[in-house]
Amino acid sequence: MVHLNGVIYISDTYNKRIRTLDPSTKAVGTFVGNGNANNVDGDAATAEFKYPKNLLLAADGNFYLFCDTVLRRVTPAGYVTTLSHPTPTYRLKIGNLADATFGESTGSQVSIDGNSLLIVDMTTKSTILKVDDLSAASPVVTQHFLMPGGADDGASTAARFVAPTAVCARADGSL
Repeated sequence: MVHLNGVIYISDTYNKRIRTLDPSTKAVGTFVGNGNANNVDGDAATAEFKYPKNLLLAADGNFYLFCDTVLRRVTPAGYVTTLSHPTPTYRLKIGNLADATFGESTGSQVSIDGNSLLIVDMTTKSTILKVDDLSAASPVVTQHFLMPGGADDGASTAARFVAPTAVCARADGSL
């Protein structure tokens, strides 16, 4: 992933950090995380990640990622906040984001319009979730598409997928 300032940000899963790579100097550094395997909120030096993955840079300048199955946000200044239920459950529960739990959320999450995320949840191998308006006081997780197995084409209510692993958005935010 490349940030607007040209620095590449890397989710270094097993070192439990978000790292930076400056292409001009080839220098690698730690942006946030201290290497401990916990999900602890805080500033760049004190925040902890439990296996960070699927790093996304949103239009608002914040990073969003999963640590184990917990959704987290990192501000451009390096402050880390847990957005979903803080305990990994490996089960899908939708509703208020603060209470939501995700299953095997190893799919990618995509910013649609800078305020919403799409998440491929691999719990059922067929669910795409939407987190509406991340700037709201209480964002809500909804089921955007439920795709029981199949290969049918058609409208989103009729089309079927088996184990989708990624969703892409164009630069204008459309899918």
